[in-house]
Amino acid sequence: MPINNKYHADVEEILSHRHDLDADYWTTPDNRLLKGSPFSAYSCTLMLLDLGMEPSDPILQTVSELFFNTWKPDGRFKVYPKGGILPCHTAYVVHLLCRMGYQADERIQKTFRYFLDTPYVDGGWRCNKFSYGRGPETMFMCCLSMIRQDERFLEAFVALQDKLAGNQLTVERISPKLSKLTFYKKNQPSEIMTTRYQEICMNLIDKS
Repeated sequence: MPINNKYHADVEEILSHRHDLDADYWTTPDNRLLKGSPFSAYSCTLMLLDLGMEPSDPILQTVSELFFNTWKPDGRFKVYPKGGILPCHTAYVVHLLCRMGYQADERIQKTFRYFLDTPYVDGGWRCNKFSYGRGPETMFMCCLSMIRQDERFLEAFVALQDKLAGNQLTVERISPKLSKLTFYKKNQPSEIMTTRYQEICMNLIDKS
């Protein structure tokens, strides 16, 4: 999908933040690829894809290599040079790389196998990190479940449907750092958000 003319200024704004973290491609000298939201390597790549930049663009090709360089032989991605490898981090990266068309890559296939082989007892995945202490709520998964009929997912989906206005989703709150972006205006319908909602609806259709 080519970049729509109305989004060129947004693309330029995102590109202008490439060196915010003292390295190129929205990252740090030690390649902390999720650091710096909303202008992290992860978030900026997703925004550029949403705005129509092709995955074959040299910028996105370089970013994809930065993420693949963090891949481990067991299928996980280590996106921070220090600390543990959390399933949510791996989920973020595999989502991004699939958006870029790498579903068939053997490394991504290994990551899918990692997820299929390591679900927590309630069907999702659990990070063994307790930054705010332990409690009853920490005994449950904290990463997405595989089952689309899960009542928790369906409840969230219904809440999202309730926000539709004329079959479109409207931006309710914005990050001040993104206030210059035209596709992301408070109280305005969002073409991109609505497209993502429609994708969710398509993915829920039982094609079996």
